[in-house]
Amino acid sequence: MANAAQTLLGVCNSDTVVVPGSGPMLGRAALDTEHAMLATLKLKLSQLLAQGMSVQDMLASAPTREFDAQWGDPSLFVANAWPGLVQRARELGVSIV
Repeated sequence: MANAAQTLLGVCNSDTVVVPGSGPMLGRAALDTEHAMLATLKLKLSQLLAQGMSVQDMLASAPTREFDAQWGDPSLFVANAWPGLVQRARELGVSIV
């Protein structure tokens, strides 16, 4: 998702409106905010994966705390992100313990 948001930012300007398959339409500023959140969580979750954490362990460590007020309950996001992180661990520079 972080990579997709980055790609979209590369083709957007301040007048662009992104219409997602679900959720609200996004302007450039909202897309910038979403990308920053996704990039931050990609790094944090990758670091937790390198420590050998499961989905439940990650959620217990609250890596999304700073975003929860705006984005809501992170349980589904983390549960969906975890398998992709495991699959792409080498690409992310993560050695799984």
